[in-house]
Amino acid sequence: MRLLPPPKGGGFPPLRSYYEVKREVLFSHLSEIKYHLITVDESTVALAEKIIDNGVLKKKNLDDCQHISAAILSNCDIIISWNFNHIVNVKTIRGSKVITTVEGYKDLLIYPPSALLSEEEWQMDEIKKPDVSPRFDVDDIRKIRDYNSQRHSKMTRKEIVEDIRKGAEEVIKKYGLNVTYAQKLN
Repeated sequence: MRLLPPPKGGGFPPLRSYYEVKREVLFSHLSEIKYHLITVDESTVALAEKIIDNGVLKKKNLDDCQHISAAILSNCDIIISWNFNHIVNVKTIRGSKVITTVEGYKDLLIYPPSALLSEEEWQMDEIKKPDVSPRFDVDDIRKIRDYNSQRHSKMTRKEIVEDIRKGAEEVIKKYGLNVTYAQKLN
């Protein structure tokens, strides 16, 4: 292994994390849209804690709880999020509905970005397989999840289950895995 000498005029520039770069890019896009900045205050934290206390999300997901509670307290109509693990899922959507009803707030809708597309846009939008990097990291998993989310949004529940089953069988076969699983008998 050969090390390169430092650039002329000084040392190497500091390395920036992926998240710092991503945050910078996202904030640069804010200049292109109208938005209202919502700050987290005591009431936001208190409502986030109620979300945790009601078992909607866990304490380790406090940021996501604050995101939801800030939207509720600011009378937002909808949250659009790619966060399928903690925000855009049935448990969180139902739990948020319970919180807004019990606490007397306006209902908050929670959807993935694909919900913003019209039927025509869905039909025109060709779903392309994601390019997966050789190192197969978290970003690749997100690409695959987003790809499958788009594909599955156009399928019935039965088709989704069948698609997942076929995909699992392909992986099992490709990697020579010995897997046993139970199937519900009618």
